[in-house]
Amino acid sequence: MIKKGKLNANYIKTLKNLIKLKKEFKKGKVKRNEVEEIRKNASLLINDLVEYNQRCELSMLKKARIILKTKNKSYELVLGKKKVFLIDEGNVSSIDLDKGKLVKSSVEELTKCLEEQKKNPEVVANGKIFDILKKNIGDFEILL
Repeated sequence: MIKKGKLNANYIKTLKNLIKLKKEFKKGKVKRNEVEEIRKNASLLINDLVEYNQRCELSMLKKARIILKTKNKSYELVLGKKKVFLIDEGNVSSIDLDKGKLVKSSVEELTKCLEEQKKNPEVVANGKIFDILKKNIGDFEILL
């Protein structure tokens, strides 16, 4: 990650110092200011790693999100691994591919689907989805 420029190069030094300090700590040869300095640097490293992870998750979720625009409204289509959700002004509906219609759903179900999506970032859109949407909301444009 450092070679690709996604994290600061100083973090290698921080990790090496942390390992060295841990060995010295077991021997009892650690000074208080060394501990404070490595704690501060390790905290920065952890914060950057968490931020990087959040950016990765956000980019995966953006791949599964499509904006649909009709003459009057905008909708959000969220593609999950097994389910597809249509969000209309806070109302969540799932698309039942077997029955070919929209079914009222909940935010909890959408959240659960998005959590599963994090594990498998691959997104597939079936052509039936767009046919069902055309029947229910009319003509629309897709905004990516």
